[in-house]
Amino acid sequence: MNRRIVSSFPSSNVRLFIALMVLAMVVSNRLHGNELEEIRLTRLRDLNSHCPMKPPATKDDWEKRAEYLRLQVRVALGIHPMPTLSNDAATIHGRRDMDGYSIEKVYFESLPGFFVTGSLYRPLVKAASNKHPLVLLPHGHWEEGRFYNAPPGEVSTLLASGAERFENAAINHMQAQCVQLARMGIVVFQYDMIGYADSKQLSFELAHGFGMVHADTQSTDLGWRLFSPIAEGYNQSIMGLQTINTIQAVNLIGSLEDVDSSRIAITGASGGGTQSLIAIAVEPRIAGAFPAVMVSTGMQGGCTCENACGLRIGTGNVEIVALAAPRPVGITAADDWTRDIAADGFPELKKVYELYGKSENVMLFSATQFPHNYNHLSRGAMYGWVNRIFGLGFSEPILERDFELLHKPELTVWDAEHPAPPGGLEFECRLLKAWGTDIDQGIRSTAPQSVVDGWRVMTQPVTIIADSLKGELQLQLDRKETDYVIRNGEGMIVARARSIGKKTLKDASSTDRLQVRLASSDKSDGRSDRESVDFEVEVILVDPVIADGTLIVEQPLVANPRPSASYTFGYNPAQSIRKSGVLLAVSRFLHQHSLAAQDFFTDSDNVALGLVAKLQEPTSFDNLYRLDDSDGLKFQDALATPIQIREIQSIRDPYFLPGGLRYGGIEGLVDAIKQSH
Repeated sequence: MNRRIVSSFPSSNVRLFIALMVLAMVVSNRLHGNELEEIRLTRLRDLNSHCPMKPPATKDDWEKRAEYLRLQVRVALGIHPMPTLSNDAATIHGRRDMDGYSIEKVYFESLPGFFVTGSLYRPLVKAASNKHPLVLLPHGHWEEGRFYNAPPGEVSTLLASGAERFENAAINHMQAQCVQLARMGIVVFQYDMIGYADSKQLSFELAHGFGMVHADTQSTDLGWRLFSPIAEGYNQSIMGLQTINTIQAVNLIGSLEDVDSSRIAITGASGGGTQSLIAIAVEPRIAGAFPAVMVSTGMQGGCTCENACGLRIGTGNVEIVALAAPRPVGITAADDWTRDIAADGFPELKKVYELYGKSENVMLFSATQFPHNYNHLSRGAMYGWVNRIFGLGFSEPILERDFELLHKPELTVWDAEHPAPPGGLEFECRLLKAWGTDIDQGIRSTAPQSVVDGWRVMTQPVTIIADSLKGELQLQLDRKETDYVIRNGEGMIVARARSIGKKTLKDASSTDRLQVRLASSDKSDGRSDRESVDFEVEVILVDPVIADGTLIVEQPLVANPRPSASYTFGYNPAQSIRKSGVLLAVSRFLHQHSLAAQDFFTDSDNVALGLVAKLQEPTSFDNLYRLDDSDGLKFQDALATPIQIREIQSIRDPYFLPGGLRYGGIEGLVDAIKQSH
C-alpha cells in the first residue's frame, strides 16, 4: 500500500472506503471451494485456459458443490426448466438384417418441428428378459458423421499404424463401434449432430462455422437467429439443442419395448465426447458415460456446438464429468489436449469417486502414442467397460470382427415416403421464436422458482468477486482536488471517484454523512440537493479488463475467429456482473465500518447493478435508490415501477447479459428478489 498517498486523507473511514472499493484486482476465482488458475478481473479466460479441478475434502462438500454446478450447467444449456418437448413417438423404418444385428432408420421431434435423425442397431438374438441395454452414440466432428468415409490415404495409415485392424472399420470407425455393441447384445442409437448427415434443418455452416454476421444479426420479421443477442438472452444455443436432442433420445429410444431403461449409457469421441460428458451431468437416467479424447484441464471444446454462455464460469470439463459420480465413467487420452490427463485431472476426478467408495467406477485408457481418435484400441477399452457395467459376461479383451459397411444411400432416413422436413433461415427464426414463446409463457407462470434459480446462477460470480477482491491501493489525483482514479496492482484503472457533496475528499472527516452515487459516465450529473449529506462520492466503475481505463462502450471479447458470445461468456461473467462484484465489495465495506450513512444512488443505466448486488446480498443494500432526475426513488417503490432498459443489439453491448431474457429481464430479477426475501 502507498502510505504516502493514503496519509493525505484525515479520515480512516474514507481511506478504507476508497481502498476497498478500488482494490480491484486479482480474483482468486473460488466457487464453493473450486479453484481455477488465471481467472482475473484483468484477464479473460477462454477455451484454452488451464481448468484444473480442486477436489472437495468431504462427500458433503462435494454434493453441495455438485447441486449448484448441475444447476449452473442446466441454466447455461437452456434446460432449467426443460422446454416443452414433442409428444410424438419416433418413426422407425427400413429394417435391414445383417450378421448378428439389424439396422433401422429413425427420426423423431425433440422441440416441436425440430427433428433428430439417426441409425438404430439392434441385436438379432433376444435377451432372456427381452430387454437390452441401450448405448447412445453421438458422433464428433468427422465429416458427415454417420456417413463418414475416411479417404484412402488415411485408411492406409490407420491400418499400418495398428490403429485399426479392418479396412471397413478404418473407413468408418463409428459404424464399426455400433456393429460390435449390437453383436454384444446392446441396442445402439447413433444420432446426428446438428448440421451433419440427415440433420440439415440447421446447416453445418450455421451450427459449427458461423460467420460474424450471426453474432450481431438481431432478428427477422419471423423471429430471431442463433448466436444473436436475443438467442443468447434466452440461453438458446446449438449446444443446448444437442443436449435437448439427447434427452429426447433417452425419452423415446429408452422407452422402446426391447430396451432396459435402467441400463442406458452414452459414448462419443471429440465433440461426441463433449455431448457425452454433458449428458450424464444433467440426465440422471443415464447410468454411465464414456467420453473419449475430450475430458482434460486443457482445451474445453473448440466448436460453437461445444460452448454455451455461462457453462464453464468457475469450472471445467473435469469437474463437469465428475457430476456423474458415483455412476461409472470411462475416459481416454491421446496425443492431443488430453495427453496430460493422467497427471492433471484424472487424479482429482478419481478422488471424487473415492468419496463414495467407488474408485473402481472411474477409469482412464491412455493411448498417447496415437493422435486424436476413437480407434480400435480405445473402442476395445470401451467394450470392456460396457461389458462390466452392464454385467454382460464376455471374456476380455473384446475384439471386433469385420462387418459389411453401409454408406449414405443405405443409411439416410429420408425417402419419398419419409420426406425431409423444411429448414433454412425461415425455419431457424420460427423455431427460436416458438421456443422463446414457450419460455415466456412457461417459466414465470408455472416455474417461478426457476426464475430465482436462474438469476442466482447468473449473479453468483458477484459474490465470488466480492469475496476475492484484493490488491494494492493506487489512488492518484486525476483532475483538480475532487477527481481521482483508482488503479489495481497492475496499474489498470478500475474506478473513478469524485466528491460532489459539500466537501472534497481531502476535507472529509469521520463524522461526515456519506452517500455513494453510481454514475455511468465521467461527467458529473450535478451536485446533490439532499441537505443532510455532508460528503457524497460519485463512483464510476470501470470494467477492469479494459486496460486504458476509459468509459466502457463495448464488452471485450476473447480472440476467436468465430465471435460467438459463448467463447467469452461461457468462461467469464458479463461486464455488469463484474461491476456488480466491485459494487458489492463497496457495500460490504460500508456495513463493516458503520459509516454514518450507507445510501446508494444509481442512475437508470446502472440500476441493474444495484439490483443484481441486492439479490446476492440484500442486507448490504437496504438503502438503495434510483435517481430519477434529481429525486431519489426508494428501492421499495422501484419494485412496483417498470424499469425499461434499451434493446440490446450486440453481444458487445455493455448491458448484454446472457440468460437475462430467459428469466424475465429486469422484471424477472425484481421477481427473484421478492421471492427470495
